[in-house]
Amino acid sequence: MLLLLEIVLRIIGYIHENKNIDKNYKLAENADKVIICLGDSFTEGFGASEGNDYPAVLNKLVKSEFGEEYQTLNFGQSGKNTTQIKEEFLVYLENNTPELVIIMAGSANYWNYYGFEDRGKLLYNIRVFKLFKLLYKNLTQKQNKYIAANKHVFYNLTYYNNRRSEFYLNIKSDSISGRISPIIKDLNCDISLQSIFDSVSSKDTIDETIIRDIIYYSIITNNELNIPSSDKNKFNHELEQLLFIYNVYFDNNPKEIQFADNYYSALYNYILFAKKQDIRYLYYSLVEDPYFEDSYKALESKIPINPLLPQDFENKACCSADTIIYYKQRFGLINENTYTQQVHIIEDNSREIKTKKINQWVENDLEEIIYECRNKGVKILIMTYPYKFNNPIYQPVNSILTSISLKYKLSLIDNYTNFNKLNNPDDYYVADGHCNDEGYSIIANEIFNIILEKNLLHKQLIKPD
Repeated sequence: MLLLLEIVLRIIGYIHENKNIDKNYKLAENADKVIICLGDSFTEGFGASEGNDYPAVLNKLVKSEFGEEYQTLNFGQSGKNTTQIKEEFLVYLENNTPELVIIMAGSANYWNYYGFEDRGKLLYNIRVFKLFKLLYKNLTQKQNKYIAANKHVFYNLTYYNNRRSEFYLNIKSDSISGRISPIIKDLNCDISLQSIFDSVSSKDTIDETIIRDIIYYSIITNNELNIPSSDKNKFNHELEQLLFIYNVYFDNNPKEIQFADNYYSALYNYILFAKKQDIRYLYYSLVEDPYFEDSYKALESKIPINPLLPQDFENKACCSADTIIYYKQRFGLINENTYTQQVHIIEDNSREIKTKKINQWVENDLEEIIYECRNKGVKILIMTYPYKFNNPIYQPVNSILTSISLKYKLSLIDNYTNFNKLNNPDDYYVADGHCNDEGYSIIANEIFNIILEKNLLHKQLIKPD
């Protein structure tokens, strides 16, 4: 009986999709003159100067061709996986009808497991299962809106300051003891060197772990180190290096320095890079969700070896924010029971099984977005990631994005192939693998060309093949 129902649903689905495609595109003729860009840090624009992320560049191109009434909106946020993107976007879609949705998403699913469900591929691809899932969703949607409806999409400085104050009070009241390093708990928010010295008076010097905690705690909480001159003589040269590194963060003109220890060299390079990103690395470090892109692929096995050494940024395709993830955990800033719980995806020692399940998860989420967009006559453009490094853990997502575009006959921009064909492709990236201004400009111009070629906006609306 179920087999017969499955066959009937597939036949009806095919007829319904072809019969209603004209109606959906007529609905879209009255859509908002809006283009939505969905994604993670490659959409948000990490690596670009202000106003040079690809949605911002595309916005200028579209306005110049189609008029000032058009808007290109950047819905990208670093580290979002497809479930987080889907939840927030579908809330937006309930009351809005953009003309075009551009999707480059799924990279973060390979380390950010928020929303993961271990769904068997066969079950999840059966139309009967999807039918009951949609019925359940429609029955419960009015009573229970998506969780994302109550979340911030973008965190402003006020929100950051509130979270920082909350963190400060929690430390002071010792309400998160057990999840915070002993040295910080002992300091009780007093970062004077005298209190540091008193708390480790039995030691001749401060070890790396303590120095690391002090520097990151002081940066994240925006406290200042009080340095009585009399205390300086009580510590060896590594403390002087620490203080120099700390001062770099607040100094507009840092000086060149050579470090004998790789640890301090890494810390120095990290802070210089974070400074270029202004305050967003700092306030993102205080939100509850793990919104950081390109997480260190060996983080679980190398937690004691942080921050990353400079060569790790090149060799392991890492992002400097990985170090902050480590400190979020160390300082108790992550809600382990919700957003960053460990999901045991691997059923045996085969990495292929892990990748296969994440691939299916990405595909399922993207199909839901496509389904809802098509119901409202919204056109969709899919893009692959322009990865700089070879074979990162999230490399399979490009195959998923390509197959999705073919399955649903969607326009595709293969950024990965396009960038590999460039002369001197490294010139279009920053050190951690995100695009620079020139790289994002290439993406924006390619989108613009496809919009013109495929008539994706209503000014030149045509029916799809």
